[in-house]
Amino acid sequence: MMFRLFVAAIICYLLFIQFANAQFKYPASRKEPFDTVIYGKKISDEYFWMSRKENAEEVKEFSTQQGGFAQTILDSIPGTEIIMKEWE
Repeated sequence: MMFRLFVAAIICYLLFIQFANAQFKYPASRKEPFDTVIYGKKISDEYFWMSRKENAEEVKEFSTQQGGFAQTILDSIPGTEIIMKEWE
């Protein structure tokens, strides 16, 4: 248990060092103005369009891009093979 905590702490430290000053190119997503009032409070949500059924394919493509972006970052973390070996 202590070893796993130690490994997790090391990974967090390495992540901080590696990504502290990194400039990422996030997948682009369109913005569409949407305003509503809920319980008297105005709410603006430029990504509300993602909740509409007719935009499902576009949202799926965006999610795939986001997943690929996240996987690229995760794959660049050193020492993950140690964790995988520990959890097997």
